[in-house]
Amino acid sequence: MKYVCTVLFFLSLSVCLHSIVRLNGKDGWYAEIEIEGKYLKKKPFIFLIYNKFITNTEFLLQESKKHIVKLNLRDGDYQYSIFDFEKNIVEKGKLKLRTPFSIRIKKVFSDSALVEVETIENELINAIVYQDCKVISKKEKRFKGAYTFVFDNLPSGTNIFLEFSSGTYRERAEIRTPYSNIALKKPVYGTFTKLPESKFVDDSTPAITRVNDGRLEWLKGMVLSGEVNNANQYVFINLQRVSNIKSIKVYWNAHYYPLHYSFTYSRDGTNWLAMERNTNFYKNEIAGDNTPMVMDEINTNIEAYYIGIIIDKGTEIKTTQVLRNYVELLEIEAYE
Repeated sequence: MKYVCTVLFFLSLSVCLHSIVRLNGKDGWYAEIEIEGKYLKKKPFIFLIYNKFITNTEFLLQESKKHIVKLNLRDGDYQYSIFDFEKNIVEKGKLKLRTPFSIRIKKVFSDSALVEVETIENELINAIVYQDCKVISKKEKRFKGAYTFVFDNLPSGTNIFLEFSSGTYRERAEIRTPYSNIALKKPVYGTFTKLPESKFVDDSTPAITRVNDGRLEWLKGMVLSGEVNNANQYVFINLQRVSNIKSIKVYWNAHYYPLHYSFTYSRDGTNWLAMERNTNFYKNEIAGDNTPMVMDEINTNIEAYYIGIIIDKGTEIKTTQVLRNYVELLEIEAYE
């Protein structure tokens, strides 16, 4: 009887008399072991795999002539032995467990996604993007090492499926694009017109525009209100069209925020409706520059041309310094 050494997915065996190893998609590595007839009377057998990081990973091979053993191992270089209970070695050799490539989701935006693919060898990678079982984008790139695929013009608020392939090997991933922030950089006005006190603060644009500039950062994206004890504090954003809003997010600095405020909206700028908000709705979060925040997400189902927030005069605020009587706002976002 002859045994043929089959090499799949950059796997090689230096000795291949009675076993092969294959890769089954993302389910992991499997050893397919066939015991030659003359050895069957010496059953059972032990399949042992090891390297300098792991020792004595053993699998017991029982009555069957053929065996499939799942190896819970990472990619790497290994050695293996097959021996009987009398410690006679039936076979030994080396294994190189290598997947052709791996994928990593780097960033997902409302209309795009960045996915890094890393290969071991010079590979031709095919990428397909699906939505509702329909292909919406295809890309192809040959490279060795790491490469970032950029997928643009994706629909917002949608589940997207990604498939990458090289030869017969495939990897799949699912992402969900967030809803588009329709408040981003729209006209804004109000009493939040002061910048944080620091020589490193970016003062190249009016302070009020930080309310919806998309930057959750203390130095570059935060703005201060006026004195809450002296007057009402407010911000209004012109969305420039009537929008069906499903969600509003308001981000405050966790050291200076109101214990309650009103979210308000209008279709025409004349007739306004309001929702009262308080600390029961707040969630702790961390900004990209490690600024601690509290975020209030308002789940809505409204139509609005204008949105805003109002803090009534004399409202109690959370502050780490007794003599300061203002709040610090990082961002207001609105999603359809």
